[in-house]
Amino acid sequence: MSFFSPIILLAALAALSLAAPPPNIIIIMGHMVGWGDIGANNHYTSSTPNIDYQVGLGMNYQDFYVSGTNPSSTVAALLTGRAAPWTGVTKWFGGGSLAGLPQTELTMADYLKDAGYSTGYFGVWDLGHTEGYLPTDRGFDYFYGAPYSRGNSCVVADNPDLLEYTCQKPTGLPLFENGKVVQQPATFTNFSNNVMSGKLRGFVEDSLENDQPFFAVISHLAVNHPKINTDIPTREMLLGNLDEMVGKVQDILVDNNLKYNTLRVVTSKRAPVASMCQRGGKVGPFQGLWQTTNFPGTAGTAGTTWEGGVRVPFGIVYHNWVTKGTTSRNPRSVLDILPTIAELVNITLPTDRLFDGRSMVSDWDDHQKQPADPNDERWDSMVFFEEGSTEVNVIRKGNEKVYWRTTGSEACNSNITNLDTATAEHELPLAFDLREDAAEFGNYSYTSFKLRLFEETRATFIEYYNTSGVLRSVADFSESGSAYVCCGGGDCICSSLPSDEVGEVDDKTTDEELEDESSEAVPAAGEDIPSGISDEADGSTQLEPTDSETQVVKLGVDLVAGILEHQPLIGAAPSQNKPLPDQGGTVGQQSSSSLLPLYVLVVVAVVGVVGVVGFVGYRRVKRRRNGHQPIGEQASLLDWS
Repeated sequence: MSFFSPIILLAALAALSLAAPPPNIIIIMGHMVGWGDIGANNHYTSSTPNIDYQVGLGMNYQDFYVSGTNPSSTVAALLTGRAAPWTGVTKWFGGGSLAGLPQTELTMADYLKDAGYSTGYFGVWDLGHTEGYLPTDRGFDYFYGAPYSRGNSCVVADNPDLLEYTCQKPTGLPLFENGKVVQQPATFTNFSNNVMSGKLRGFVEDSLENDQPFFAVISHLAVNHPKINTDIPTREMLLGNLDEMVGKVQDILVDNNLKYNTLRVVTSKRAPVASMCQRGGKVGPFQGLWQTTNFPGTAGTAGTTWEGGVRVPFGIVYHNWVTKGTTSRNPRSVLDILPTIAELVNITLPTDRLFDGRSMVSDWDDHQKQPADPNDERWDSMVFFEEGSTEVNVIRKGNEKVYWRTTGSEACNSNITNLDTATAEHELPLAFDLREDAAEFGNYSYTSFKLRLFEETRATFIEYYNTSGVLRSVADFSESGSAYVCCGGGDCICSSLPSDEVGEVDDKTTDEELEDESSEAVPAAGEDIPSGISDEADGSTQLEPTDSETQVVKLGVDLVAGILEHQPLIGAAPSQNKPLPDQGGTVGQQSSSSLLPLYVLVVVAVVGVVGVVGFVGYRRVKRRRNGHQPIGEQASLLDWS
């Protein structure tokens, strides 16, 4: 037993040295960012160099979808991994909402917090703001932002180039930090990238100080239509503002040597809005032409289930897992993010509820752990739900999109007054081949066999969403004027922020330094992205070994010394110089033939010491927050024109 005990211990230490730390996770969501708004999808776009660079470091999902037609449905699906028939979230929670995401639902933050993560939410929440519904009530340790978008309230424009909002909303937009209103009405400055990234930097560095992996959601405010009575800022400026934030996130990761062990997602929680014309966003080729042709004055953008209303950009970066510069045409949705993270972090999801997505890890080269079940009809298809509905009326199956019901949104400069007149039921469903007809213009003729397949797929989903014996939440969408946040009595005016500073500004990334700071995030114009981008030296002082690390090294040395002396080390009393059974002599009187096992043990001990050194190295790496290895080229841009 004395010979095997050191080997077992050394093997355990070697295994520890090879264990990879869990990934940090950052999800960045824009608002009303269309598929055609980012340069990685549309080479005519020049406002998103940082987003394009991030997408180029990983996988660009060309067929990625939100799960609903409003921001609340998307955020609910993201955090719960469950579609509207289960969560009940089919509409938007605004300033007058009395409730939010049903409290029976668990969130991604709940699961990750139980797994040892620190959790933070930055920006617009959209899932309720009354007691029990804020982010800090739903698994997040930290919240900085607004409970709903600024389209529901007034914001003070403290930029001298902007005028104050002129609107008839009940109150000014409240700015929360954790569960407390720190300013109302909020100012643009306190939602600026400098302040938001400063808050994020503090959260990240606090997590590292506490030796915790972190999970952060950034739901950016800027790209929403600026409801101000001036032409400043333009859509391009607002899109560039989101892009700047993506660059600042990259800077935070680089500064803390985290970018190689941080999974990053960049996407949008809502598609463009056609009624806002040029400020509403770009849908790319997904024009919904059947709708616009048959119902003039309408569009197939946000608020509808046409491709332009549900397809959004999506890029994911996770070095050594997601192959850089790759593109996927696998249809995916926001519902797939939770099961992906659950697989990477080894989280067991509860069995009292059904989850609608599947892990995206199977899309990544050399990491195919959970391939789709070919016998499960749902893995080949997905459902799109209309505003306020859980009926199965629109399905994508493979490359085909099938509609039993179509709706329209308001087009640019439209005079339409009742969108209900632009809704149509289709007993024989419309069908479009998205590979050949991305604009959804020509309803193609299909065989009776194909129709039967469509109907069978629809029936499968209807049966699935009527599964009994599982959790089905009910959302409360009732509203009241009393639900609006009002911190200062009748005037709803307050601020606990110092008058000479706004929030915790990230002094490492100022607006004037944007061009300099982006040198890490985006190569100069005309330059290729190098095959390897290494971080600058962090300038940190030499780390002294901790007591535990010293003890581990000492244990390894003692093991080697003990084996050389042929002494039992673990759980044995000191040698009494007793004769060896098969030698008849004392310990110091062994024959030469007995040395062969000893040599073997010496080799094992040396290997064990390497494991010990690896273990200490891992601890030091963790303390230094180092990453893995450099990465390379940007994905080629797609020309859809």
